[in-house]
Amino acid sequence: MLEGSIVYQFFTGIFQWFSEQFRQSRMINWFLQPNEDENASKNSIFYKLFLWKRKMGSSIFYGLHLDKVFAGSIFQMAFLWCILTAVIAPIMPTMVVFAGVLAGFGSLLLAFLYDKKRVLQHTSTNKYIYFYAAAYLFATFTSVTPKGSLLGGMLTVTFLLFSIVLLNAIENKTQLDVMMILLVCVGILVAFYGFYQFMYPDRFSGVWHDKEMFEDIRFRVYSTLGNPNVLGEYFLLIIPIAFAYFLNTKHWFFKLFFLGSCGVMM
Repeated sequence: MLEGSIVYQFFTGIFQWFSEQFRQSRMINWFLQPNEDENASKNSIFYKLFLWKRKMGSSIFYGLHLDKVFAGSIFQMAFLWCILTAVIAPIMPTMVVFAGVLAGFGSLLLAFLYDKKRVLQHTSTNKYIYFYAAAYLFATFTSVTPKGSLLGGMLTVTFLLFSIVLLNAIENKTQLDVMMILLVCVGILVAFYGFYQFMYPDRFSGVWHDKEMFEDIRFRVYSTLGNPNVLGEYFLLIIPIAFAYFLNTKHWFFKLFFLGSCGVMM
């Protein structure tokens, strides 16, 4: 019934038009260049260095018979650690999330050592992530106050590189769907907690509020993220995921769920 409605077909047509313009954009295609970038990446000295280190690491790993110790172990299920870390990020303290990120790094490393045929996944945006991480790391060590910048800088760089780890940890569409649905579910919880804050603002403190600029605003909701701006950025990431699943899922119940999720988070 919903798919046959004029409103649904109207919005579907609009989104398909935007999608087509995106795919045909010369600028987007110039930035991505998937085939050329992948070939260049595999021929780079960094990729060859990775293969060499992996070969050495695997030799030591199998030489110590660690393959028998970790066979079928949860510790080499990188997708599990990475999905868990991504999902709990908005509701757990930063250092707990950092521990999860390190677990994801370690688990993926273990998976690469165990499975010699596992391929390092590549996307055209990887180089921009590496460049940004390198620039941030350089800025951290050349800061006016290196000691004060070190923790924040290292956390930021680690979280940036975690995106590469997450890309390599997800092995199939089922795992991707599970992660996305869990992200939406946690987003709903974060939104409901924000509603609770809005209803009972006197129970909370530490509000990021410029009273001189916004005299009429008594309270700004920040939910579990400690900052209303960060909360807004978080929803900017999660709402499109929920809306994309609303458009692509076939079952009416899930369509209502994802559409309702968008409404709650907006």
